[in-house]
Amino acid sequence: MSSQGSSVLEVFQLNKNSKEDDLEQCIAWLRDVFHDNLPKTISVVVKRLGGYDPLNTTNLSKTTFKGLNTTVNASLMNNTLVGNQSFNARKSANESIAKHNNESQKDAHSDYFDKPQQEKKESQIAQNNSKSVSDTGNIQEKAPQISSNLQSPTKQLQNNQSNTSLTSNSSYISKNYDENDPISVADKAKHCYLNQNYNEALELYQKSQNLALHDEENNIKLIFSNKVYIGSIYTNVKQRQKAIEELKSAYEMTKRLNIKEIIETNEWNSKDGTQKFINSNPVYFINLTLGNLYNEEKDFQNAIFYFEEAYKEIQHSQNVLDYKNQSQILDSLGLIYYFSNNIPTAIEKFKHSLQIFEELLKVPEYGNDPSLKTSYANRINNLGEAYRRNKQIDEAIVHFKNSLKLKLEAQKENNDYSVQIQKQIANTYNNLGMSYYTLKQYDEAIEYLNHAIEIYENKIGRVEAIDQLSCANILNQRGDCYRFKLDVIKSCEDYKKSFKLKVDCLGEEHKSTILTHNNYAQSVFGTKNFQKSKQLFLDLLKIQKKVLGEKDPSVAQTLNNLGTVTSELREYELAEMYIKEALEIFQNQPETTSTNLERVKKNLQAVQHKIQRNSQEKLTLKNQQ
Repeated sequence: MSSQGSSVLEVFQLNKNSKEDDLEQCIAWLRDVFHDNLPKTISVVVKRLGGYDPLNTTNLSKTTFKGLNTTVNASLMNNTLVGNQSFNARKSANESIAKHNNESQKDAHSDYFDKPQQEKKESQIAQNNSKSVSDTGNIQEKAPQISSNLQSPTKQLQNNQSNTSLTSNSSYISKNYDENDPISVADKAKHCYLNQNYNEALELYQKSQNLALHDEENNIKLIFSNKVYIGSIYTNVKQRQKAIEELKSAYEMTKRLNIKEIIETNEWNSKDGTQKFINSNPVYFINLTLGNLYNEEKDFQNAIFYFEEAYKEIQHSQNVLDYKNQSQILDSLGLIYYFSNNIPTAIEKFKHSLQIFEELLKVPEYGNDPSLKTSYANRINNLGEAYRRNKQIDEAIVHFKNSLKLKLEAQKENNDYSVQIQKQIANTYNNLGMSYYTLKQYDEAIEYLNHAIEIYENKIGRVEAIDQLSCANILNQRGDCYRFKLDVIKSCEDYKKSFKLKVDCLGEEHKSTILTHNNYAQSVFGTKNFQKSKQLFLDLLKIQKKVLGEKDPSVAQTLNNLGTVTSELREYELAEMYIKEALEIFQNQPETTSTNLERVKKNLQAVQHKIQRNSQEKLTLKNQQ
């Protein structure tokens, strides 16, 4: 677009929260972005959200946009969506501006309105030694126990931070830069921040902070703002402890100085009046970010505190975007309580999250959005999983089936067959399988697990390690079902596949791999391939002693199993040695159950009886010769 052309901008929105100076901000923003190189004609579309028009803009005219040396074609467009963004530059506007300024060979900075999106993670986070959690909420409990799957909103919470206090309409103009002015330095830092040049932004914010501290009383609001941005930078570059330090300091300032009121009344302005937070809630942003940071640090007590504080900031809001944020925070709290084994509280949080999300879906523009149907289904899934953990299996199954139905509908409506949606569907199939397993309805369990495995093997392809691990756990679980159905061949096949995937993904010394190794060795024994079973148990014993310690109860169990296998191979003296060693370990373990002791003792007696009988047979044979 040349300077003689026309740029169509959708930059101004009105709702019940709009203020009289919002229109002036729109004008100031246009002037700041285009500088002295405005196109000949600009078409400005003013949107009235929900029918609100507090500024009486029905009869817009050129004089409304006074101070712009250009022709303004202003028009009004109604929109029934009720929102809380009184001013927002759309992506299309930014692209037009960038194109215009590039062609005019100006120093363009087009992305002044949106906080840079954080890098999306697809990696898996280790959770203790018994389970692991990914961003999609995959949870694997200890094998051969049953695994479950939650969908986590963590990523959504992080991405939605762009709607909080770091949205600003300031721009950096190099010719006005004063390296001795803390506000000017902060303006330049923000330019670097929004362009994701975090190293330079951090250096400049720290410089601004040092300058501001020379006159702390008059710069206190700038000091607060700098802390928020510095904390955000550290969050983006994954320096969690430094981020926590800065944001906690900012949090303490909000309590001392009532920063929230200062920001909401737009009292903090730079000298030229252009740097201003717009309809923002820095207290919400700080608390939400601290909640996420502590959650990543596995400091659940602090994570709960800051998530609850973030929720308080928006719990009375009627803004549809805040409905979604409320629901996501409650879902995150539910996940934390779930992993902390506080299942009743997890159920309470999940239910509350679901109720709020249902209110969001009553808004026509949202209720008809298929993408939100998947988010709704994930919340139903999470509540179902909490019910399953609470042994309310029938209630869990109802929720899982509802979740699955919604996910399949959303997939079809969106024509979305992406890996992400496939994983979510597989998770819910798996949860249904585990629920029926708990009810000992193994045929139904296998049916749902088959669907989950088919998705991983044929639609996802197990390309990533996290997918391999998910598939491995489901195979292990289906192996359990076949074992209880006494189908040793199929159980052996599933355990073998699961074991191989876990070795590839986790290594042979990971505790989850060790547990499936044991299942595989036992299943091979069930097929009466005693020599192979013996070798598997010997390999397992070596790994267990190294990883768990020579006196671990699991070592004793493997020694007892080796005794059983070698007895079947008629290696009775070797079997007796293994079983005696197992018995010694169990007898010196205070937590050993009487059942385990009795089992080993009976096994030892049986082997010793075989030794005695074998000796008698040899003696009889010798006498006969």
